[in-house]
Amino acid sequence: MRKIFILALIGIATQVSFAQVKDSVCKTHYGIAYPISTHGKDAANITNKFSLHLFTAYSAGVDGFEAAGVLSNVKGNVEGMQLAGVVNITEGTVKGIQGTWGLNFTHGNIKGLQCSGMMNIAEKNVKGFQGAGCANIADSIKGFQGSGFINIANEVKGVQWSGFINYAKKVKGTQVSVFINIADSSDYPVGLVNIIKNGKKTLNISTNMQNDIMLSFKSGGRKLYGVVGIGYNPFYKELEYNAHAGMGYHIPVSQKFTIDIEGIALGYLSKDDMDEADLKHNHHKNDSLGAASAMLNLAFDYQPFEHFGITAGPTLQYMFTRNKSKYDCINNTLWNKENLDKNRFQALWVGFTASVYYRF
Repeated sequence: MRKIFILALIGIATQVSFAQVKDSVCKTHYGIAYPISTHGKDAANITNKFSLHLFTAYSAGVDGFEAAGVLSNVKGNVEGMQLAGVVNITEGTVKGIQGTWGLNFTHGNIKGLQCSGMMNIAEKNVKGFQGAGCANIADSIKGFQGSGFINIANEVKGVQWSGFINYAKKVKGTQVSVFINIADSSDYPVGLVNIIKNGKKTLNISTNMQNDIMLSFKSGGRKLYGVVGIGYNPFYKELEYNAHAGMGYHIPVSQKFTIDIEGIALGYLSKDDMDEADLKHNHHKNDSLGAASAMLNLAFDYQPFEHFGITAGPTLQYMFTRNKSKYDCINNTLWNKENLDKNRFQALWVGFTASVYYRF
């Protein structure tokens, strides 16, 4: 192996001495680390059709394919594919694919795919796909921007998706995040919390026919919004606590009146459930506790004042539980099903929900 490595060095050094570096375009470029390559110190002045390097690559441009084990640095443009184990740097534009396990950095525009295991940075525009395991940064996106943690862009035309947070100024399309979306304007954000400058943010206190008292934060754009909150039931200890989350859609009717359609998922739990959960954990039992519920709301929203408004409307709600005492709290069901052998109880009913809210 050592002899092969030494021979490779000698071969590259020999080719360097005879390389015709006057030509600005070359078919092939091989090397170990700049300037130990077939182009030597003149590598920065030559655009390559095919370039392959053990550690680092340095060139004027790529018109085909370039790959390096650690770093690929291109002074000009990339047309084709640029791959590196750790870092890709392109001073010009990229038309094609730029991929690495670590960081991609491009000063110019990108048309195609920019993919990394950690982070992508595009100082100008991305037209196509920008995907990273951790973070994406671009001036503008036309297509798809997706990361495991955070996306940042001034303008988005398409989809911005992240595992935690999206940030943009102007969005024509949708933002999708597990937790939070932030934008000056974004009509279709999908997330638990959506801080949209030209959108709507309210703190709601609501009640329903089961006597749940719920505190909810609703936030989003002019169309879609997210719902997240907690609740308490002072009358039914079996349904004492709940946590809920979901999405809603605004249908504007007038300046002060809208119709809202909401889909909410709820989980009910009581103090007895918590005590029983501790007991079952100690005895290694896996019986389900609490109750799972899904709710479809049709809310008529009227805001007579700048910061205050009211909502009211019918609700269609479904519950599944293995706890019969929770099931017995539901009256006047449209449909119900009891399976005593498997200890499964289901119910579907129509209710009514009303709330007052403060708009930020």
